[in-house]
Amino acid sequence: MKELLKYLKPYRKQCIIGPFCKLMEAILELLLPTLMAYMINDGIMAQDQQLVYRYSFIMIFMVMIGFGFSITCQYQAAKASQGFGTDLRNALFSHITAFSYQDLDYFGTPTLVNRLSNDVNQLQVAVAMLIRLVVRSPFICIGAIIMAMFLDMRLAWILIASVPFIILILYVFIRFTTPMYQQYQKLLDKFSSILDDNFAGIRVIRTFVSKKREQKRFQENVDELQVQMMKVARLSALLNPSTAIVVNGAVVILMYQGILKIQIGDLQPGTIVAFINYASSILLALIAISNLIVIFTKAFASGKRVSEVLRYSPGLVCGNASLQEKDEPIVCFDHVSFSYGKGDAALSDLSFSIRKGESIGIIGGTGAGKTTLISLLCHFYVPTEGRILLYGQDITTLRSSDLLSHVVLVPQVNELFSGTIEENICFGLSNVSKQILNRH
Repeated sequence: MKELLKYLKPYRKQCIIGPFCKLMEAILELLLPTLMAYMINDGIMAQDQQLVYRYSFIMIFMVMIGFGFSITCQYQAAKASQGFGTDLRNALFSHITAFSYQDLDYFGTPTLVNRLSNDVNQLQVAVAMLIRLVVRSPFICIGAIIMAMFLDMRLAWILIASVPFIILILYVFIRFTTPMYQQYQKLLDKFSSILDDNFAGIRVIRTFVSKKREQKRFQENVDELQVQMMKVARLSALLNPSTAIVVNGAVVILMYQGILKIQIGDLQPGTIVAFINYASSILLALIAISNLIVIFTKAFASGKRVSEVLRYSPGLVCGNASLQEKDEPIVCFDHVSFSYGKGDAALSDLSFSIRKGESIGIIGGTGAGKTTLISLLCHFYVPTEGRILLYGQDITTLRSSDLLSHVVLVPQVNELFSGTIEENICFGLSNVSKQILNRH
């Protein structure tokens, strides 16, 4: 997770200004119930209309100032989170484009798409909430208890006694939901993989009349995904009511004790109103904290998945040697063998040469290794054994631009990116484009 923090460094200013503004808003919010208590006790109870007006104007002014701080914080949070998400997504995409086919097979295209989109979005939301609520919510909880202690120490102990129960509820929730979210992300990757298989092989499915089988496979995965999400949803649904029961229980005890103290003249009505407001502030802050826990739990699982991709070193690295056209076979396979993972060899001890002006056809049934051979020639994969030579030079030592200037692949399934057909064939390399034009 540490490697993700560097993408927040360009937004240090926003990460400081945002929480500071939210802290100032929270301070003003905590002062309001105390001012309300003074207005009731000294103004309304004493029928001092001027004092009531004075406190009312002060409170309205504080609300307006707090609103300004809140807007500033929201702007800084949006700027930092969107910038962080953009930089992280660009870095992740740039890293993935350096992957070979072997690396893509290791992760799988569907999970890379999910990590590039859904997981980065989760982290982006977490950064926004980090700036907006991480400082405010705990400060409101602690500050409300401290302000309550200044008003009446005995009643404040009722709020303090509820804190351990709330901490226990939050701990249990985090302990059980984190692995659930991780499992959900894995099932989501599996779901994306099934969709990708169906979209890519829709013609094959129709040809072999496999529609019912694929529908059953799809439905089983959807049901599994639903079951896992319902487990998380049920547990998440218990968080807010649990914290509300604790806080509202404290409010009931506060009101009961407050009424008794008011009857004997040991407490003024404004003070009990302030206590109820502080209890309500704590409840709202706890609801925000519970939502934050859900967001950060998801973000933690997503952060691990994104970090895994960023830490992964591509297994296929191009060399720095320039290609020299010598009087040797243009292409030479020297005892080449290759297998996908730990499976059987797709190619075994393959040797042949192609000289300038020669044409060669590769014929074989499905699964014979035709596509594998071309992928090895284009350096999409590295041979398990043997060497592939281009003009007598091992292709693993060549620069990618030199290799692409001499090897052009036209796949059976035509997939064009934006741009011209020439640019697609040249993979967007202008120098390669000029060389090909000169030859033709």
